[in-house]
Amino acid sequence: MIPREVCQRVLGKAVSTGADYAEIFAENTENHTISMIANKVESANDSTIAGAAIRVYKGLRSVMATTIDTSESGLIRCAEKAAEALGQGSAQIDMSGSLGTSTPSALSPPPFPTRKRLKS
Repeated sequence: MIPREVCQRVLGKAVSTGADYAEIFAENTENHTISMIANKVESANDSTIAGAAIRVYKGLRSVMATTIDTSESGLIRCAEKAAEALGQGSAQIDMSGSLGTSTPSALSPPPFPTRKRLKS
């Protein structure tokens, strides 16, 4: 769990370029799977999914940035990138060299296929 004070600092950084609203998503999930065939262990797997996302909104625009670095400094860097992308009006931010952080992307609804009516 991310401490309240850290969340406040991260969200403050996220709205620093004029966002109307910001939110943090964090996940830390452990999965343990054992597969058996005929009362015999076939495989055993452990996995962990961990990371965070910062989403910022301004009007109808939104940008989301993600990171696997959930330390305070990692979350602040992620919030800075999201705020930067929103402030520039573009989500094209070069984050090469920012290990553990992915490129912010503008959110848009998925394209829906056009339906054609078939003649009977």
